[in-house]
Amino acid sequence: MGGASFTTTEVPVAPGTVLVLYTEGLVEAREHDLDERLEELTHLLAGTRPSLDEPAGTLVDGLAPTPAQDDVALLIARVGTSIPR
Repeated sequence: MGGASFTTTEVPVAPGTVLVLYTEGLVEAREHDLDERLEELTHLLAGTRPSLDEPAGTLVDGLAPTPAQDDVALLIARVGTSIPR
C-alpha cells in the first residue's frame, strides 16, 4: 500500500500453536452480526486436530457465504514444529 506505514509486534507462542490468519470476507456477512461470526469462528476452531486441512475446510464450509460477498483468504499454520518424514 503506497505510503502506508506499518509497525511490527512480536507475540511469543509455544511450539505447536496453530496460527489462523484470514481476511474479513470469511467472517463479515451483511445478514450476520460480526461478534456472532467471530464467536462461531472460535467455536469451529476449538479442539486439537493433527491435520490443518480439516479446520481449513470446516471454516470455509461453515463461514464463507455462498455466493461469496467478498474475497476470502485463509492461512493456517502450526508454529515451531517439524514435519514428520
